[in-house]
Amino acid sequence: MEGDSTISEKFDVALTIKNGWCELSVETDEQAHSFKATFMRNALNNLVEATLALAEGADVACVLWGGEGNAPGANVFLDMSLDHYGNMGVAVHEAEHWTWLQPTTKWTPRRGKCLLEAYVPFSGFLVGLTQELQRIRVNDTDKSAFITQWRHSFPAAKFEALERIGGRHGYIPRSKEELNRLSNP
Repeated sequence: MEGDSTISEKFDVALTIKNGWCELSVETDEQAHSFKATFMRNALNNLVEATLALAEGADVACVLWGGEGNAPGANVFLDMSLDHYGNMGVAVHEAEHWTWLQPTTKWTPRRGKCLLEAYVPFSGFLVGLTQELQRIRVNDTDKSAFITQWRHSFPAAKFEALERIGGRHGYIPRSKEELNRLSNP
């Protein structure tokens, strides 16, 4: 992809939280992938932080979307970069070693095989992720803003910052009725 300036028209992001796992599904014009993170680290919060950092002017951000075990694609790095035109380069690489989860291991963040590469409008990613977060906030959290199936608190302040910034990019909050309809077709 180096030097390729083709922008994907489609870059859909979906988050599914269930039984201590958060699945990140990404679909582009040409490919679709899903990656599952374990609750043992808070990858969802890290994704929100990375996206917020980019929205506030950072050039690059990285998230370890870590699962358990060493199956292909079980542990990945989601690397994101912004260009001067408001587009985002995305590369998802397997983590070369899966031992990041073991407390007695000396682990370095080395990347392995590239699983996905895309060049997309950042505003579309920001709006899509913020919509997914709103759905999680409404449907998957308890009254204390705890995501019971994820075993972590919802990142409310960071989400609200994304909503404010997302408003400049076309984000419009959905009604609770619409979110319920989308969650229960």
